[in-house]
Amino acid sequence: MLLVRRQAGRTGIISVNQDVKSFVFAPDKHVKLIAGGVAILALSQELADRTWLVDGRVLIGPAYVGEQRVAAHECWVGDYATSIHVISPEGKQDTHNVEEAPSRPTSDTLPVANWKGGTSFKEVAGQGEWQPIDRPQSVEHLGADLGYTWYSAAIRSSSSRTSQLFFTAAADRIHVFQDGKRLGIWGTGAGATRDFVRVNLKAGSNRFIFLCDNMGRLSEGKCGQLKGIYGPVYADARIVTIESGEWQSITGPPRDSWEFETYRESYAEAGYRFSQIHLRAAVPRHHGAILSLRWMPQYAWVEVNGAPAHEHAGDLALISGLGFSQFTLDSHLNGKTTDITLTCFGPEPEDVRTHVVLIAYPLTESFADWRFRPWAEPSRETSGTNTGAPLWWECEFERPELPPPLFWVTQGLSKGEAFLNGRALGRYWEIGPQHSLYVPDAWLQPRNRLAVFDELGNSPHETYLIRDSRSPSRMLLI
Repeated sequence: MLLVRRQAGRTGIISVNQDVKSFVFAPDKHVKLIAGGVAILALSQELADRTWLVDGRVLIGPAYVGEQRVAAHECWVGDYATSIHVISPEGKQDTHNVEEAPSRPTSDTLPVANWKGGTSFKEVAGQGEWQPIDRPQSVEHLGADLGYTWYSAAIRSSSSRTSQLFFTAAADRIHVFQDGKRLGIWGTGAGATRDFVRVNLKAGSNRFIFLCDNMGRLSEGKCGQLKGIYGPVYADARIVTIESGEWQSITGPPRDSWEFETYRESYAEAGYRFSQIHLRAAVPRHHGAILSLRWMPQYAWVEVNGAPAHEHAGDLALISGLGFSQFTLDSHLNGKTTDITLTCFGPEPEDVRTHVVLIAYPLTESFADWRFRPWAEPSRETSGTNTGAPLWWECEFERPELPPPLFWVTQGLSKGEAFLNGRALGRYWEIGPQHSLYVPDAWLQPRNRLAVFDELGNSPHETYLIRDSRSPSRMLLI
């Protein structure tokens, strides 16, 4: 069986072995059809949110249970129809009716106590064993594919002064520490900046500690998304003023290259036009520069001084509007005025300067003496308190006398990861939308160990276990 999903009301066309079928994605029911001998199930986005694969069959749950993307719980409950549809791979359907939809969820809670804290003070202070590296390298090259990674680097200063650190090639969030104190967070998400982190340099050598968070990869866009710090870090960075021209409509992309073909056809079919704008900025001599594009509302092509710009990893100058893109302009600069051409596929943004930032840095002010340290739970247990620094916590608890499904509510924590009996339980972030992690019943033992790494050192004493009857797993037990 082939499952397809799209927004309700949209038209779908599918061809299997030259058997073409046309259909409309219905808002409140699934569409079954056969094309080329293959069973096809078309689902609206709302239906897809409450669809599961169970024992080789497709189960479409009742309208009172499904994924909730905003609130703390994974599922929601309401007074709606109570039909459950079970569809075999051949397309045969069985429908079951639940006698009554639950109007109020039932839940039992169990506090998790006896927490012990083991701080990450050694790493924050630059102590412990660090492995030297000849240059900043991605976490993939360092063999740290998941979670966090510690980096350390130093820079010399001829005098005491305030400076701005900038990462030319890094992802996703980087906590900056100096002398055991957190100075700021560079990267994406709440509390972070994409510009630079202000620091105080003293005369002589200054060593900094960087905690890098790998937040995963997008399911679309460019391949080879590196994580960690994989390019130079400079001091004395500053934002360069950009002079903006006016948007002009053009008939097509500025260059006839293969990477435009897909977008040219799709945007032409949608009736969009191509818009182009010229930007100008003066980058000082002996400086490098990064062109940072942030949350562009559409695809765009970037040229600098008449040549296609490239991201640090060597990717094409085509940005997809899926977040942040940084283009290293060092090879494009000539010590004179820098001309930037931005071609957008579709309606242009109202104020391009809210999406485009140019940051310059002296090439002589780069970090050196790079080291890294794997992210790992400390072996020695101590009594921890909230110091604002990253902190490990752990506790032990007996197997709860609560039936599944069981969740661990991360109340009071900031951002981090949790492990149950050595298995990754999941990530959490106080900004949501998810504030609870599912605890698989098969992972529980007579006595269990829960370990938590919190980026800001927040205490887990307010966390608790809860049996939540709103989970999809309750429905699958029917």
